[in-house]
Formats: sequence, structure tokens, C-alpha cells
Amino acid sequence: MQISKFFPAVCAVALSVSFITVRADDNPAQAAARAALEETTRNLDAQQVDKAAVETKAKADQQKAAAELKAKKEAEQKAAEQAQAKAKADKAAAEAKAKQDAAAAKAKADAQKAPDKAQAEAKAKADKAAAEAKAKADQQKAAAELKAKKEAEQKAAEQAQAKAKADKAAAEAKAKQDAAAAKAKADQQKAAAELKAKQQAEQKAAADAKAKQGTPVAQTPTAPATAQAEAKAKADKAAADAKAKQDAAAAKAKADQQKAAADLKARQEAEQAQARAKADKVAAELKAKQEAEVAAAKVQAEAKVKADKAAAEAKAKADQQKTAAELKAKQEAEQKAAEEAQAKAQADKVAAELKAKQEAEVAAAKAQAEAKAKADQAVAEAKATADAEKAAAELKAKQEAEQKAAEEAQAKVQADKVAAELKAKKDAEEATARAQAEADKIAAEAKAAQQSQQPITAETIPTPTTANNAPTTPAPSIAPVQTPAPVAPAVSTPTTNNPPTTPAPSVAPVQTPEPVASAPAPTNALLQPVPPSTSNLNPQPTPAAPAAVQTPAPAASAGESAPAKPEEAKVSYSGKELQMGPIEAPPLPVSSVKQAQLQDLLAKYKADLITAGQYQTERTKILAAP
Repeated sequence: MQISKFFPAVCAVALSVSFITVRADDNPAQAAARAALEETTRNLDAQQVDKAAVETKAKADQQKAAAELKAKKEAEQKAAEQAQAKAKADKAAAEAKAKQDAAAAKAKADAQKAPDKAQAEAKAKADKAAAEAKAKADQQKAAAELKAKKEAEQKAAEQAQAKAKADKAAAEAKAKQDAAAAKAKADQQKAAAELKAKQQAEQKAAADAKAKQGTPVAQTPTAPATAQAEAKAKADKAAADAKAKQDAAAAKAKADQQKAAADLKARQEAEQAQARAKADKVAAELKAKQEAEVAAAKVQAEAKVKADKAAAEAKAKADQQKTAAELKAKQEAEQKAAEEAQAKAQADKVAAELKAKQEAEVAAAKAQAEAKAKADQAVAEAKATADAEKAAAELKAKQEAEQKAAEEAQAKVQADKVAAELKAKKDAEEATARAQAEADKIAAEAKAAQQSQQPITAETIPTPTTANNAPTTPAPSIAPVQTPAPVAPAVSTPTTNNPPTTPAPSVAPVQTPEPVASAPAPTNALLQPVPPSTSNLNPQPTPAAPAAVQTPAPAASAGESAPAKPEEAKVSYSGKELQMGPIEAPPLPVSSVKQAQLQDLLAKYKADLITAGQYQTERTKILAAP
């Protein structure tokens, strides 16, 4: 399938021609722009008048503040001089009082020092005697205790030695007794063994003799009995001798033991008697020592009584001297107080005179300042009146010039519009002719192709109705072509005094009020207030074309753009004639805190508290904050 290369050009021409219409009268947006321009001019003039009045008032306030500051400084200087004089008088009085107090304290100390010294000396002597007596008594007591302790230790040692000797004697006696008993037993056993051996020897001898004789020897029963009796008698005798020796040894040991016990008892009784004698001696010595201590305490008491008597006499004498010194100090203090009172009265008199002089000077300065302030106020009022008259004259001349310039600009705009419309009409007619020629050409080509039996489709040859119908469906696709930007510069020419730029011929006549009011809003920063939060505070219509002339070029300094201050009640917008409300702006993409900050900043700018540059700087900081 083939498409003709002329098809895009034909479509573009057809769509351009379809939006060409006959120019209508001025739309409401243009009328609102003129009203907004006049309102802005009036506001600027009012601001200039208010600014002159504010400057005059500020100057008067400054002069008044300077006069008050001068009077205040003079009053402070006089008050400082008066305070200095009073401080000197107080210092002199304080020094005199300090000297008086020092003298009285010295006299009192001297009066108290004499009796205290005598009493301290007497007390020191008594304490020294008591300490010496106590030390001597303690020394004697320690010596007696040490002696008694040594004697007790010696007695205990002697008793232990005597006991050891008695124990040793008893042990020796017992040992001797045991040895005698053992010896007697051994002797008895030895005698029995000898007797047995003898019997055996006799029996053996008898046997031997019988063997030698070869004949049996008739043994008489009396022979062995006699031998046994003899052996038994010997054994009994040996046992009796051993027992007698044992009893004698035991008796001797017992006698020795009893003798040792008697000796020990006698020795102990002697030692006890000696200890009792020593104890009596120690008791006698202790009693003598106690009597000596009592005597020393008595002597000490007598010395203390004497010392107390001497201290009382010294104290009485010191009290008498103290009373005399206090009386003398009191008289001197009364005399000094009288002198100080006289000096204070003189100082008060001088202070009163100085104060009266200062008050007179302050009153004179105040009267002079009031007179000067009145004169300055009169001069300021006269100057303010002259400045106001001059500003009113200048404002009136400026208004007339601006009105004349606006009329000339409006006439020029109207002339430019008529010329543009004529040119646009001519261009439209030429475009229509060209489109018709193209259409005829395409039709001829189509006819030629049909005659040559070539397939012709709707895509290659558009129908003539597409070029003839104005409101076709492709209209939204050329919305970018219908930019109303030329309208705003055409109205704002009176502020810049520059020739307006020529708009596109095919766009200006077909602008409807709705797109004209809404399109310029994003293209010019001066058309609406910079902070987006103003839409919530002061609802205003979204059409931005009238707002394009609300802020003249001189209002911004150094290329800075500032928010406009329109009067919302007098601004027109599209749809007002049909009793339709203004279009509300969508909610801002910032927090409520930032909205409040932006609103406060805008209020300060509207009240002329900050400049446009300060406004832009603070607004940037608020929006950049997290």
C-alpha cells in the first residue's frame, strides 16, 4: 500500500485552516487585565505616599529619641555625681565608726586581760602542785605494786621448789621400796632354785651311790622328808628375811616421806607467816601512802583556796578597771558620735543642695528638650506637609503620565491586533487557496490513478470534508500550538515601554477566554505570588493573564521577582459572568508548618517589613528545610 508524500502537508494545512475564525471583541481576561493594571498603579501610589509619611514620622521619632537620650544621659551623670558624694560621706562615717569600734574593742580586751591573767597563773600553780602530788602518789603506788608482785612471784617459786623436792623424795622412797621388794622376791626365787638344785643333786648322788653298790638301797621314807623339811625351812627363812627387809625398806621410805611432808608443811607455814608479815608491811606502807595523799590533797585544797581568793581579788580589780575603761570609751564614743552626727548633717545639707541644683538643672533641661521637641515637631510637620504635597503632585503627574501611556499602549495594541487579524486573514485565505490547489492536485492524481486502474485507498487520499470541517477531532493534538504567551506580553508593554512582539497570525484570533486565563500561569514568575501557600490564605482565580500586569518591572530589584499584592475582590476571572466561582488551587505538597511559615513571610512582605530579595532568600530557606 502506497501513501502519497503530500498527505502530511495537506493534513497540516487543513488543520490550521480549520481553527481560523473571525475576530471577536475583547474578552473578559483583557478587561480584567486593564482593571488589575489600574488597581496596581493605585496601590503603588498609595505605598509611595505611605512611605513618605513613614519616613517623616521615623525622622521625628529619631529626633525625639535623641533628645530623650541626651536628657537621660545628663540625668544619669548628675545622679552619678550625687551618688559619688553620698558614697564619700558614707565612707567617712564608716571609717569613723570602725575606728571607734576598734578603740572600744581594744579597751575591753585590755580590761578583760588583767583578771584573766592572774586567775590563769593561780590556776596553773594549783594544777602544777596537784600534778606533782598525783605523780608522786602514782610512783609510790607503782613501786608498792611492783614489790608485792615480785614477792608473790618469789613465794610461788619457793613453793614450787619445795613441792618438787617432796615429790622427788617420795619418788626415791617408792623406788627404794620397789627395789627392796624386787630384791626380796629375787632372793626368794634364788633360794627356791638353789633348794631345788640341791635336791636334784642329792637325788643324783643317791642314785650314783646305789649304782656303785649294786644293791638296791632301801630308802627310808624319813630321809626325803627331812631334806624337804630342811629346804622348806630354808626357803621360809629366806622369805622371812626378804619380807623383813621389804618391810624395813617400806617403813624407811614411809618415814622419809612423812619427814619430807612434815618439812614441806613446816616450810609452807614459815613461808605463809613470812607472806603475812610482808602483806602487813605492804598494807602499812599503803596506809601511810594514803595518809600522805590525803595530806597532799589537803595542801592542794588549801593552795586552791588561796589561788581562788587571789583570782577573785584580781577579777574584782580587773572589773573595776574594765568599768573605768568602758566609761571612758563610752564618753569618747558619745563625743565621736556627736562629731559624726554633725559631719553627717553637713553632708546631708550639701547633698540636699546638690540634689536641688540637679533637679533645677533637670527641669531646665526637660523644658529645653520639650521646647526643642516642639520646634522639631513643628518643623517635621511642616516638612511632612510639604513632602506630602510634593508627593501628591508627583503622584498625580505620574498617574496622568501612566494613564496617557496606558491609553497609547492600548491604542497601539488595538492597532496591532487589527493588523495582525488582517494579516492572519490574508494568510488564511492564501493557505486555503494552497490547500484547495493541493486538494485539486491530489484529486487529479487520484483520477489519473483510477484511470490507470491503480488501487486507491482512504489512507492515500483524504476526503475533502477533512479540510472543510473546522471542529475536527485532531484539535486536541495542536493544543501546544495554541499557546497564549503573546497575549501577556502584549498587555504588559506599558510597564517596559518596549514594542510588543508580534504573535503568531494563526493563533491570536482563535484564543478562547479559558485557555488564555490558564496557560500563562506557569510561564511567568510574576503572574502569581511565589509562595504556593497564598492560595490557601487568599483564594483567587486561577486565570493568570490579568495577573501578568499586576506587578510592574521596577518593583523587583536586581532581577529579583517578588510576589504580587492584588486586590482579590476587584479581579475578574473566566466564568464570573455565568455566576461561577473561581477554580481552587490544589493542596500544596508541603507540610502545614511550612505553609504557616510561608504565610507569615508573605504577610511581612505585604506589610513592607522586608524587601523582595529578603523575601526570596527566606522563602528558599523554608522550602529547602527538611
